[in-house]
Amino acid sequence: MRPKKLDQLVSNLETQPSEGLDRRIAAMIRQAARQRSGERPPEPVLWRRIMRSRTARIAAVIALVLVGILVFQLFDNSASVTWAGVIDPLVTAETAVFNIVTRLQDATIEAKIMVMGQRIRYEMESAQGPPIVIFDAERLEMLTLVPERKAAVLVDMTDLVDQAPENYLASIRNVINELESDPNASIERLADVELDGRNTVVFRAQNDDGEMTVWADPETLLPIRLEQRLSGLSVTSTDFQFDPELDPALFSTEIPAGYSTASSQMRSDNATEEKALEGLRIWAQILEDNQFPPDLSTAAYQKMPGLRKKLREGTLTLTTQEKLDMAMKIAPFSQFLATLKPEQDWQYVGGGVPFGDASQPVCWYKPIGSETYRVIYGDLSIKEMPKEDLPR
Repeated sequence: MRPKKLDQLVSNLETQPSEGLDRRIAAMIRQAARQRSGERPPEPVLWRRIMRSRTARIAAVIALVLVGILVFQLFDNSASVTWAGVIDPLVTAETAVFNIVTRLQDATIEAKIMVMGQRIRYEMESAQGPPIVIFDAERLEMLTLVPERKAAVLVDMTDLVDQAPENYLASIRNVINELESDPNASIERLADVELDGRNTVVFRAQNDDGEMTVWADPETLLPIRLEQRLSGLSVTSTDFQFDPELDPALFSTEIPAGYSTASSQMRSDNATEEKALEGLRIWAQILEDNQFPPDLSTAAYQKMPGLRKKLREGTLTLTTQEKLDMAMKIAPFSQFLATLKPEQDWQYVGGGVPFGDASQPVCWYKPIGSETYRVIYGDLSIKEMPKEDLPR
């Protein structure tokens, strides 16, 4: 004989079949299955590379969903919305389309992103970067297209092995996986808010490295907005479409017919001091009219006003291949900076220093295990000196 309380619950049940209910139930079943099977996404790559190669476990902890919770949801129309439910589409979608705004220091890049498995397509405004970038994580190729100029740049990344970037959804899944095992991570449901005229439920997960906040529709559990913050990096994603049908041709890294082509290969051994200084030389001597740039921020690297002026005035005429070759020589400087750890005390003081001036320092750092600093001057000569003798 059934308990009287259960009969009352069944008789009072008002929940009706709906897409939202189906999605909530499916989300909890999938999450419970993942927890029981011990399924783990691949080892994180993208966030390890960001912010000087430190593992950045952005705060996101999936709540444990047990079968008992599922039963409670079925028999109680006041069932709560869980973090596992709202994050589920991000974890399980095979294809996705959304808009993203990335801010690093004072540089901002906006893009529309399409994801299909291990392939990702970025579509940007020309003023912010190349209009189309396609990355194939299986073939380790990156294709940049400028349709109005019928120009294409293909970069082979096979030498990078595990250092190559992954698609954004994969990075979110890896971040979630990392934080499941972080005892210091926390997750909380914030007060519901209205966002762009829609009622939303809000969850925030965080730890010592950063935080992730998700705004979701309380009925469908679909994310409406997602924000991630890590040191100076901020990523905001909106306008999500999950599991849409996408044409595989959008993700092809084959060069379109009629396009001029340039190609190169990214190497894992580029982050050396020697190659970094060659990149700095090109930046200062060729692109900045024989003086070092005001700063070496991401924004400065992105804008390079000296280069834009020369291209606009026609004083620097380069083929697509020559532009790519120059970019590939400058890139190791940024790669080198990304390898430096905080304790190496990197300092840049070269803004406005004339290129070739052997009397003025432009930067210095302390190699790992060294008792002295390496001070680099305007002619790119190097002197070793103790901390107390560093330029003031």
